[in-house]
Amino acid sequence: MPLANARVFTAPSIAEEPSAGLSRTTKPGFRGRAQRRPAQALVEFALTLPIWLVLVMASIQLALVVTQYYSLMNVTRDTARWLAIRPDTVDSAVMTRAQANALTLTPSRITSLAVNPSCTSLNGGLCANHTSGSIVTVTTTYDMSNLLFLPHQFQMGSLQVAVPTTLPPYAVSVMIE
Repeated sequence: MPLANARVFTAPSIAEEPSAGLSRTTKPGFRGRAQRRPAQALVEFALTLPIWLVLVMASIQLALVVTQYYSLMNVTRDTARWLAIRPDTVDSAVMTRAQANALTLTPSRITSLAVNPSCTSLNGGLCANHTSGSIVTVTTTYDMSNLLFLPHQFQMGSLQVAVPTTLPPYAVSVMIE
């Protein structure tokens, strides 16, 4: 016989608990972040995208400049080594050799190639300035204006900044054999 005043204990169901099974956005009186500010992410994206794009484009530009300078270094070193074993070569032939050896550079953009001491002509098939054991220096410069896709001159009020369009000269000295 059941007791009249006895209560049977049962575990509360998920639906009866006030916070169980409900997400924060469905609680009464609370609106989630996405519902509270629907355009916040779009505004943040619009504010950070130009900064991010400038950084990415500047990084790509810097990578191209460094790659070209590394290639110029290689061309200069190879040309100097070539000249060290061929001391009886005039300067114009050295420039032709450097342009032919410029695999990743545009050959016509090698703006100058200086050989010190220079050899403009041969006397009896020999260059008087290039004797065995002497030091010869090859210096090259390169015009990279065709690779610069970002503006290379900036001005803000009285402040003006100009990025050079030629790579700095690179010199290699070797001893003639």
